[in-house]
Amino acid sequence: MYLVNVQGFGGSQTKENPMTLETYVAELKKKHAKLSLDVDNEQKKQFPDMMLLSILKKEKLIIKEKLVQKARLL
Repeated sequence: MYLVNVQGFGGSQTKENPMTLETYVAELKKKHAKLSLDVDNEQKKQFPDMMLLSILKKEKLIIKEKLVQKARLL
């Protein structure tokens, strides 16, 4: 069972959700792809926000590390 971050009206919450490893990996891949697009879009701006780029890239790296860990379990 994996913990899932749920966006709600009152902010984000972490709750237990029965999720298979395959589903968890698929969600991580979606998040990684979205972060890639966000990084690309920010880099294309005339004056990119370097702090935002740094944050996005760090989040992307964290997701990638989780993907590598979980891929070993498949």
